[in-house]
This record gives sequence, C-alpha cells and structure tokens, in this order.
Amino acid sequence: MTVDWGDGTAATTLNLAAGIRTFTTPAHQYLNNRSADAAYPIAVTVTADEGSRLTGGTSVTVNNVAPANLQLSLSAAAIDEHGSATLSGTLPTPARSTRTP
Repeated sequence: MTVDWGDGTAATTLNLAAGIRTFTTPAHQYLNNRSADAAYPIAVTVTADEGSRLTGGTSVTVNNVAPANLQLSLSAAAIDEHGSATLSGTLPTPARSTRTP
C-alpha cells in the first residue's frame, strides 16, 4: 500500500499482511500551507499480490500559522551618543501540521 501525501514528498509505503483490513500510517508533516489555502490531495493505492489495485483518496487543508510570542531583549534601555546596544530575541516556531489518514 502506498500513500501519496500530495505535497511532493516521498510516498509512504506500508506492507500489509494478507487479511489485514485496517491500517494506520506514521504521521505526516506538512511544512507549509498551499496558495489560497487549497487542500492537499492524499491518494492511497493498495496493490494485491496478483496485481489488482484499489485506490482511494481524501484531502487535508493546512492552515497558515502566524508567528506569535516574539521575545526581545535589549542590553540597555538608554545609551549615550555614539554608544551601542545589543538586541537579541527568540523567534517562535509555529506548530507543524500532521495528518494520518
């Protein structure tokens, strides 16, 4: 069985034993939303030993996550003329989107 996540990454392959009718894939991480917030198509193909195929699909919309909680620190709140100050900060990492069909 293969899962094409629709985002250009390598497909996930699962080897299912005969008679297995349920499955769970590893979580898949989407790194960005699509333009106009279009959904990513997810295609699943199951191939039997004799070569017959069954296909299905679904989709997931990945929402853009705006940065928040930017933290800044200034080495000095006031300085003399020709002095200098150092600004440091921590940029947040937005939550990543994952999908398990």
